[in-house]
Amino acid sequence: HVTRGWIGVEIQPLLRSMAGKKGALVSTVWKDSPAAKAGIQPGDFITRYEGHTVPDCHAAEDLPVFNALVLGTAPDTEVTLEGQRDGKPMTWKLTTVNRDATQAKESELREWGITTRDFTRMSALEMYRENEDGVIVDTVRTGGPSSASKPPLRGGDVIVSADGKSVHSRADLDAITAAFVKDIDEPEPMLVEFERDGLEYATVVKVGPAKDPVKPKLAEKAWMGIATQVLTDDLATAYGIPGKKGVRVTGMSPDSPAKKAGLEEGDILLKLDGRVINARRPEDSEVFPELILAYPVDATVELSGMRDGEEKTWSVALAPRPIDDSELREYDDDLFEFTVRQVSTRQREKAKERFGEDLVGVSVLKVEPSGWAALGGLAADDIILTIDGERTEEIEPLKQKLQSFRETKPRSVVFQIRRGPRTHFLEIEPQW
Repeated sequence: HVTRGWIGVEIQPLLRSMAGKKGALVSTVWKDSPAAKAGIQPGDFITRYEGHTVPDCHAAEDLPVFNALVLGTAPDTEVTLEGQRDGKPMTWKLTTVNRDATQAKESELREWGITTRDFTRMSALEMYRENEDGVIVDTVRTGGPSSASKPPLRGGDVIVSADGKSVHSRADLDAITAAFVKDIDEPEPMLVEFERDGLEYATVVKVGPAKDPVKPKLAEKAWMGIATQVLTDDLATAYGIPGKKGVRVTGMSPDSPAKKAGLEEGDILLKLDGRVINARRPEDSEVFPELILAYPVDATVELSGMRDGEEKTWSVALAPRPIDDSELREYDDDLFEFTVRQVSTRQREKAKERFGEDLVGVSVLKVEPSGWAALGGLAADDIILTIDGERTEEIEPLKQKLQSFRETKPRSVVFQIRRGPRTHFLEIEPQW
């Protein structure tokens, strides 16, 4: 288990008007934190940390040096900070505490149709909580018990009581739920109390034995590979076909059925298999996609429409829809504190179109602020290509490589990433 120091301060780059100022500008001091107890205030300047000079922070790229100094300090260590306030030198002495994760891990509660998180010190502070009691609702499954309650639960709600019992943590909620469903076969109503935007609410959730939700397999739906906009009355008139209904092609995926059939951006589609595409209002944007989804994946459809004022027809052999982003495998690394997902079909297509090459690697979904990955410069939407020279084209090799560092404890780890059209090397330096 890796422990990291925390003092309850957040810093930002110096403002342009702060000519001659040194170090880092304190932007936030968290309530009841070591920094708050030591008297540090927003607007102070920190120039030294335990004898180390804090570089002048003129840009966001300069901030990780200070954050790394704090995180690399063991909890329960007395440290001295030096700086300025109103032009006068200041010294602060404080004792570091253990840094919790910004957010606790998300976990599913299938009996309720929700995912939840416990509070951490940071998430409690950010939600203005006096303590870490309660359970945060993270997501609510559409059509599940919690979404059907009145009022329905929603993301960001805090469950504080269930079945007449106080809920201090996810462990409490699990125990209450297990006892409730123990001797029932079908869902039964449970009184639930929760907080939302500082107000207290009550609702009734029909909680029953966990059942696996049926997920539609999107890959088994038909796919044409185009994006469209509705042919409104104004557009139809402007294109010289007043009164016509249909859609206009605004984009298409490389190697898609539409591309292979000869469709182009700007084509106007009026009929599908001889039937008028009944779309003429902006809110009809889903009409054409839903018509395509209704076909078998191996169907061939006939489109008729216009190109540059001339009538055109196209025969399109549909294909199975690529895997949806929600079905892609993810991995959350709690040591380096970032989450990755397999590169999606959409990302591959975009890279192929923009850069003319296949995209390999795994995509960064999120990076926890002040974690080791963030301090090393990793950011959301980066594509990780290699770690210490080893290719990471799939989730499993990346996971194994990161897990191996728990044993080897290297002083630094080098990530090769793609960020837009460029590739970069990042050096991440964990403190073991």
